[in-house]
Amino acid sequence: RNISTHTLPKTDGFKEDKKNLTTDIDNVPDKTGEKDVKKDIKGSEMDTGEVESSNGGGNIEAVVANIIKKLESEEGMSIEDQTFLFLLDTGGQPAFQNALPLLLDFPCNFVQVFKASRDLTAPYTNALNPDGQGDIEQDNTQSSIDLIEQSFTAAYTMSLKCSSELQVAKRPPLCLFLVGTHRNELIKLGSGKAADMEDKNAETIVSRLKNKPFERRLCSPDANQIYYLLDSHLVGTEEENEESIQMVNLLRRHLSKEEASLQLPVPKAWFVFHKLVSHYIESEKRFLWKYEDLKSLFFRVTQNATDAKFIAFLHLFRCLGFYVYHPKLTGSDSWVCTDATFFYEKVSKLLTVHYSNDCEPSNPQCRYYWESAKINVDNCKKEEFTKWLEIPEVVPAMPWMLAMLEHFGLAASKSKSKGQQLFYIPLALTAETAKT
Repeated sequence: RNISTHTLPKTDGFKEDKKNLTTDIDNVPDKTGEKDVKKDIKGSEMDTGEVESSNGGGNIEAVVANIIKKLESEEGMSIEDQTFLFLLDTGGQPAFQNALPLLLDFPCNFVQVFKASRDLTAPYTNALNPDGQGDIEQDNTQSSIDLIEQSFTAAYTMSLKCSSELQVAKRPPLCLFLVGTHRNELIKLGSGKAADMEDKNAETIVSRLKNKPFERRLCSPDANQIYYLLDSHLVGTEEENEESIQMVNLLRRHLSKEEASLQLPVPKAWFVFHKLVSHYIESEKRFLWKYEDLKSLFFRVTQNATDAKFIAFLHLFRCLGFYVYHPKLTGSDSWVCTDATFFYEKVSKLLTVHYSNDCEPSNPQCRYYWESAKINVDNCKKEEFTKWLEIPEVVPAMPWMLAMLEHFGLAASKSKSKGQQLFYIPLALTAETAKT
């Protein structure tokens, strides 16, 4: 899981505030901010009204007013002191983890989870449940410690290419966390065997990560323990779970420490607009916007909006990892994904196509992709393919999504006869298929 935390210090409009105003979550003042936030929003009257639907009707200003009211009514929280938390779960999929340095370019923490009751040097079996229809066992020749090293290498590479366009006074350092689960199964081995397994895994981790460039980025619970040890499920009494609960709370404190967060002033109008877009995600499951439609909404609710400010807004939230869009594609066929996790889910499905229960059978479009890792742009617009990707309502966005994969370096395109375009995604091939 990659965790990117962005704190919003006090800032007035577009004026930069150099102060570091991270709030201590245990000592939040009860008084909310006294600044008049409404001055950043167009319209002098903000009555309550119908929530606007995606067809453009309704009272957007009322929705914005309700968002501001909700933000300022949250106990102990003001609009000037907000924290963004972005979570991305890779599900232990090697193909997707290998793609992370290409997909992501923002500061984050990296949490690697492994089963502590097993030997890290043994080959691991990954149980995937891609479609909610039961696990698919995936045997690997690699060991768990191999995957841990690869994951940390990917995270370190990602931290080096973190966008230099994100101008901050202090960039947070990369923080790596190792979390061992199934402590309860470890205890069942008996005190002697459990201690031996813990020692062996700790020695394996230390020896494998020694002298690696990311060795010093590893955050440990204390001087005597290199990884956090947790139960897979908390069962039994509170006293029996006390040790595991203490470790969970320790991990929480280390994950949320101030130096691991990105301190960045964000214009309040942009923050409120982002919350408005999030409202559409929650109420209408609207993750993809035509570029021009999102721009029109920005101009409607943001005071003194200009093309340059809209582009700057998109650029900032792209750098922070919340939005996905192509900075060079801003025409009528361009789209903006306002929930990056939605986009990454689709990429994950494309990269791990062989583990999908509903792709291999008779569906010709999916079968063609399953065998060759090639997507014909015309075929990908067909209902079966978009239904498999779970985006049938935004079929026109498929060419844009493929263009984004090419932009990230995950796909290559080729124009065929009759104006057809073909995209090839090598990471979607298994090792056996790639040989042929």
